[in-house]
Amino acid sequence: MEIEKTFIGSYFANKHYIHPLLSKGAFMQRCENEAWPISNRQGLFRGATKFAGLYFAVVALGAINASPNETSLLEHFCQQFVDSSQTQRARRGPRFAALDFAKFFFGLAKRTLGDVFESSCLESAQTLLLLSVFRQNSLQPHSCYMYSGMAVRTAAAIGLGSSMSSLPPSARQEARRTWWCIYSHEIEMCCSSGRLDSMKELHYYQTSLPKLKVDADNLDPDAEDNDIAMIPAMVALARIMSEASHQLYHSIRRSMADKSRLAIALDQRLLEWKETLPAFLNLDTHALNDPEWAFKQKLVLRLRYYNTRILIHRPFLVAATANTGTSSPELSVHLHTCLTAARMSINMQYESFMHMIYIRTWWYNTTYALYGSMILLHLILSNYPGLPDDELLEDVEKSLEIFSSMGDIIVARRCAEMLREVLEVARTCLARRRRSPHGPNHSQNQLPRLGGSYSSSTGIINSAQAAATATPLARKHSTPSSTPIRGEIALPSVTLPTYTHELYLDTPSYILEQNTDPDDGDFFFSLFGNGTQTEPDRTRAEMLANLVDPSVLEDFAFGGGNEFSFF
Repeated sequence: MEIEKTFIGSYFANKHYIHPLLSKGAFMQRCENEAWPISNRQGLFRGATKFAGLYFAVVALGAINASPNETSLLEHFCQQFVDSSQTQRARRGPRFAALDFAKFFFGLAKRTLGDVFESSCLESAQTLLLLSVFRQNSLQPHSCYMYSGMAVRTAAAIGLGSSMSSLPPSARQEARRTWWCIYSHEIEMCCSSGRLDSMKELHYYQTSLPKLKVDADNLDPDAEDNDIAMIPAMVALARIMSEASHQLYHSIRRSMADKSRLAIALDQRLLEWKETLPAFLNLDTHALNDPEWAFKQKLVLRLRYYNTRILIHRPFLVAATANTGTSSPELSVHLHTCLTAARMSINMQYESFMHMIYIRTWWYNTTYALYGSMILLHLILSNYPGLPDDELLEDVEKSLEIFSSMGDIIVARRCAEMLREVLEVARTCLARRRRSPHGPNHSQNQLPRLGGSYSSSTGIINSAQAAATATPLARKHSTPSSTPIRGEIALPSVTLPTYTHELYLDTPSYILEQNTDPDDGDFFFSLFGNGTQTEPDRTRAEMLANLVDPSVLEDFAFGGGNEFSFF
């Protein structure tokens, strides 16, 4: 029980600030009444009450992000674990790890949730949302997507999107917070995995956004404390993300010029969103007297701001780098905005990891660091003129340090291994360019490659032609999958030429299974694969040679929502 209390404390000190759906006081009171009395423990583990699933979901989510300081007494408490078989299941070698407990309590939450297809309630909607957030943090995007979809359906089924005016104020507040947390999480998660969300425009829902005491009349019974401001802030950001996803990534008939104009308008809305945040969530200020919740909320909002800016500008990278000699100035603006966002994201994470140890167990940062570093490597290998290549390589090295600090999870270790090898390829390419008599920005023909045919018209190595046995996936560059970042560049209004050609990308669905852990499920295959179950059949050397092709590297950076897991 003390272990559960430790992880509940971790939840309310971390993820609760990012998804403040629960009323902490009411939740703790229910723990005292329903979860912690010895007479109730057996029924709790059987799922005898609707609170059981929510309780174990909170414990699991607290465990997965628990910092070393929060788990310093874990070994001591484990000696009092009531069931020796459960103690063994929670062990990894001779010591107890929070991640093992996270997996254990996640399983309990699933078992005690009950049949959500037959009956639903507020607790089941909250549980499904927290299980989705858990899967997001365990780097399993497909599972995250499925739990989020069930949370949306459950919330809609019990009327959380309605006005709920008949409920007492406390219940109405928690139901409202739950609905809007589900709403913003669904959109943010779908954008990060390249899938369409299932939410509608705000005017379709009768439930109002949470009111803050700082903005409302003190007599308003529905007004809430300032720490709830994360919810309306994320709902507003989610609307921008959703429009970017629909208009820039899933609207295949729009021309590049139309998409560019839409991107500029969305970027302006994003800047306005940033400027209209409450003063205590001002992303440009750092105050020593910031409360803990404000400090952590600003940290997450900065990362999501950067990622949203990348989401907006990334669709133009390939067009900007395909033919640098004829690329329009407007495309260059998109490229530099995206590049600045990636660098800002990496450097902010690096500084945070240096000074705030608890951030090192926020595992979802792995994806931010990976996306940012692969964008930088893509641009380096594209041989785009005028970029500070050495500085970009230094930023990639910072990502490597971030992964090294998160070495407890398989994904971070595998990301570090892959990134380190691609980084060496990039260094080799740069050295070769600088030795070339034509100068550092000569043709991309200077890139080393193994096999494969080269298309001089697009500057893209066709990996499918390089291997007839491969199963290629043609993908239009005008509609890449969604995954985000930032940059403080003001964008002009532009008039772009209409592009008469479309760029296609053949991506490898085959990676060699080599020296992977049994639980890893071939990390490289899942990371590069496109949903097929074809076993990898390429050598590691050939895979790395093909990665020199920036188009293949771009597919790695902006992948297709496959499973990542540290379990």
